[in-house]
Amino acid sequence: MLKFLRKYSKWILVVGGSLLMIAFLLPTTIQELGNRPIFNTVMRIDGRRVGAVEFQHAMREYNALQMVTFETLRPVSNVSGPEHWLLLCHEAQNGGFIAGRGEGSEFLPDLVYQMLYASGRVFQMAPEEIEPMKTMMVQAIMTGLPMVQERSGLSESQIFEAIAKLHGVIRMQVAYQRSPRFSDRRLAVGMKRLNESASIDYVFLPPEREMAGVAEPTEEQVAAHFARYKDAEPGSGELGIGYRRPDRVKIEWLVLDRAAITAAIRPDPVEVQKRYIRATGGNMPEGVDPAAARRPYEIEVQNEVVERVMRTADQVIRGEFERALRRATAEGVYWRLPDDWAQSRPDLAAIRDVVVARVRELHQITIPGPTVVRRTGDWLVQSDIAALDGIGNSTLKRGVQTEPFSMLPFRVRELAGPSDLGLQVGVPAEATTDFRGNRYYYIIADARKAAPPESLDEARDEVVRDLNRLAAFERLREQVSAVRDAVIANGLGSLIDETEDQPLALRKATVLTSGLFPRDPNVDTEEFRNAVLEVASKLDPTVSIEDSPREGRTVVFAVPRSQGIAAAVITRTSPVTLEMFRRAQPSAAANITRTELGFDSPEDSPFSLETMKKRLRVESRGGDDKSTDDN
Repeated sequence: MLKFLRKYSKWILVVGGSLLMIAFLLPTTIQELGNRPIFNTVMRIDGRRVGAVEFQHAMREYNALQMVTFETLRPVSNVSGPEHWLLLCHEAQNGGFIAGRGEGSEFLPDLVYQMLYASGRVFQMAPEEIEPMKTMMVQAIMTGLPMVQERSGLSESQIFEAIAKLHGVIRMQVAYQRSPRFSDRRLAVGMKRLNESASIDYVFLPPEREMAGVAEPTEEQVAAHFARYKDAEPGSGELGIGYRRPDRVKIEWLVLDRAAITAAIRPDPVEVQKRYIRATGGNMPEGVDPAAARRPYEIEVQNEVVERVMRTADQVIRGEFERALRRATAEGVYWRLPDDWAQSRPDLAAIRDVVVARVRELHQITIPGPTVVRRTGDWLVQSDIAALDGIGNSTLKRGVQTEPFSMLPFRVRELAGPSDLGLQVGVPAEATTDFRGNRYYYIIADARKAAPPESLDEARDEVVRDLNRLAAFERLREQVSAVRDAVIANGLGSLIDETEDQPLALRKATVLTSGLFPRDPNVDTEEFRNAVLEVASKLDPTVSIEDSPREGRTVVFAVPRSQGIAAAVITRTSPVTLEMFRRAQPSAAANITRTELGFDSPEDSPFSLETMKKRLRVESRGGDDKSTDDN
């Protein structure tokens, strides 16, 4: 047991501390909703009136379940929010999937296992370790129930009733997945398609191998190619060529660097000594270094000063933002900006200097000036934003929801329309924080919706590169038969020339209908996978693969999407056996159903929020309907 505790001590602490963390981050929406008149109609579901009290209770249940499941509610049950929870409970109740509230406590151990499964932790544990972990997590949840009650406003029995409802929702979703009935033939064909696999060694020949012999395209060819693909999405079509630009932004930000501020602060030795004496009585044990003994108190004092400085800096920055916005007119969560706003909006460099001066004035501490970064000279797409140093790893915490910064700029009104975030070009946004405690105050300087390039010049380099790659691909395509002959005669190693600057690499992979593992975008296409599996299906499973002629195990395939050639040799096959068919029928039926019905696709799932709102004819009133009737 001690070995188990040591092995998972960090994770157990995380689990135990999660209740405390989540509890203090619960949104104030419940309290705000509670201030509405109790007879307000918040929405109608299939014509049934949902009042503020019912919606408030659903919101309390949702937040309680978020705490109980340590924020794994969505991966466990696909519940995305209070409204979604209300709709799922409505259908589960009507379908007879929800049992009595006593089922909540009985389901708790199974719920814990699903939490471990959803987090991926169960795959890192030995079978004998799972039950002890489940027991500890159940105990942690039970210990934290009083806090969940306090923060959610629900009684213990109501919390277990919510857990019972969750079981009903999961039961309903599973029943849907397993509802189809399969003939033996349909099940066998489905299992064969989903479960058969082949292991391969392969080499990918890129178009660069033939680039030296390709002539530069003419201006007419460049213009014609651009006209053909300028409005195509990158990665679409057989060739994957497209020049349509995605949503993109320009941003600038100011960094409040916690580590830099900490380094600039020297703890008051008098205060440190006072705390040391108060805690120890001033008695220094023999053999203990005095500096080491005082170090915890120095850190404590230093951190308190850092917090005060960070709080002051935050107040100064937000105050400067508010002062600048006095020239604008509030319109809900947005602003009507003056005509000269682009030239007069908040200057982050000037604010940086104000922060330093104000901290020096209030705390007699000189901190390094916050860093100001401007990325206003080029357009940034979402992958560029995610790759930004520092701010790219920051998040915005809103209640129990955490939103990565990489998504926030693309929810600006000019791109995504109105939202409760109130993001607007030119207006300072709510600060984000990273795991080091740094704060980032950013402004979206400009935004542009997805559209074709405004001119050929904007995409000329890409167009010329793609034309050259296509010409090289045509030269490669003519060599497919020769490459196949070389592989059959001398193996894949014959394609690799170690004297080249960048010699080709021999790789290994497992091929299934669903994908190539590990994934390689150069060769992972449906056409290539099907070609490999078709060849594998013709091999005799009773004959050792080493005894099978290489000719019958070789696949050489031209891949248009990456403009190259994939040369592969099958090294192992895994056909679906009769024993596997019999053993895996229940799970196979569920997997086939999920694939056929698109259950894993959020937009296609019958239990997604948008699908349910359409099916149940949901009318959202926002609490404005003061009627008390149920008509």
